[in-house]
Amino acid sequence: MFAIQLNEVWKRYYIRYKRMTSFKEVFLNLFTGNRMDEFWALKNVSLEVRKGETIGIVGKNSSGKTTLLKLILGITKATRGRIKLDG
Repeated sequence: MFAIQLNEVWKRYYIRYKRMTSFKEVFLNLFTGNRMDEFWALKNVSLEVRKGETIGIVGKNSSGKTTLLKLILGITKATRGRIKLDG
C-alpha cells in the first residue's frame, strides 16, 4: 500500500518581467497585456512512497524541492498529473 503516489506531475508558474508599481499600471495591463513567460518548476515527476518508508528530497537550488512538497501537502495544485495520498 502506498502512502504517497505522484503520477506524471507537472507544475507551471508564470513569471512577469516588469513589476507593476501603481494601480494605473495594473489597470492598463488588463488591456495591453504585460509580457509573461512560463516556467516549469516540475516536469513529469512520478514517485511512490510506501507506508512506513522514509525519503529525503535532495537537489540544487531552484530544482523544485519546495514545489514538490507544496503539491504533496495540497498547498498548490498540479498543472498536470495526479497526486494520491493515503494517510
